[in-house]
Amino acid sequence: MGTYHNAWRVVRDGIVVFGSQDAVDSIDELNVALGRVELGRFVSLRQPSDLDVRIEFDNGIMVDILSTISHEDESFHIFCPGSLAVTFSVRGGWKIGPSDKPWGSSDPIPKPEA
Repeated sequence: MGTYHNAWRVVRDGIVVFGSQDAVDSIDELNVALGRVELGRFVSLRQPSDLDVRIEFDNGIMVDILSTISHEDESFHIFCPGSLAVTFSVRGGWKIGPSDKPWGSSDPIPKPEA
């Protein structure tokens, strides 16, 4: 689950715990800081506005993905089992497709295994 281009923030009790604009010197420092945040168990994925995505966890932590790009590139993605990916873009909405090959191929989307 994540974003390549957009702003994001981790929120608890209405307070930003950490955000994409917080100053860090390296990706390693960012990973350490994010590793200190106990996310809990996934509860829901919502779209609080036409532009943004919110991931909610059972301990009150929320992660907001804030659309900040005007082109069609994805704002948010989830890589799923079975070589599936789910993406959201402001202009394209929600889409599902293969994660292991270019989209638009004529191959059908594989069904999840039971």
